[in-house]
Amino acid sequence: MFEYLKTTPSENNEFSLFFKWATLNLIGVALLFYFHHNNLLLPVFLADSTGIAAAIAILCVLGICAAGFVAFKIQYRAFTEEDIRFLRILGSTAVMLGLIGTVIGIIIALEAVQVDAVGDATKVGIMVAGLAKGMGIALNTTLVGGIASMYISFNHFLLSHEIRRTIKANDA
Repeated sequence: MFEYLKTTPSENNEFSLFFKWATLNLIGVALLFYFHHNNLLLPVFLADSTGIAAAIAILCVLGICAAGFVAFKIQYRAFTEEDIRFLRILGSTAVMLGLIGTVIGIIIALEAVQVDAVGDATKVGIMVAGLAKGMGIALNTTLVGGIASMYISFNHFLLSHEIRRTIKANDA
C-alpha cells in the first residue's frame, strides 16, 4: 500500500523534473515576449555596440538548453557532478561578462570626455553623446549579465535540489 511513498520523486512521475524545468523556462519566454511587445528588449541590444549583451544572451540560451539536457539525465540517473557544475560556471561567466561590459562602457564614456571641449558649447553636445553611449553600454551589459546569471542560477537550483532529493532517496 505504501510502495508509492517509498519510490523516488522521479519514479512517481517519470518526467516531473523536465516539466518543472519546462515551466520555469516557459515563464522566462513569456517574460521575454512581454518585454519585446513593450519595446523594452531590442533597445538594450541595439545600444550595445560591443556585442557583449548578445554574447551573454547566447550564453543564457546555452545554459537553458544545458539545463534541459541535465534534467533528462537526472530523470534517468545518468548525471555526473560535472553536469551541474557546468551550469554554475555559465552563471558566473554571465556575471563576469556583464561586469566586463560595464568596464568597457565606462571606458568608452570617459574617452568621450575632452578637456579642451568643456568650454566650447558646440563640442559639449558631442561629448555628452559619447558619455551617454558609454553609460548605455555599461548599464545594459550589467543588466543583461545579471538577469542571465539569475536565470541560469534558477535552473541550477532546480536541478541541484532534485539531485539532492535523488541521492537522499537512494541512500534511504
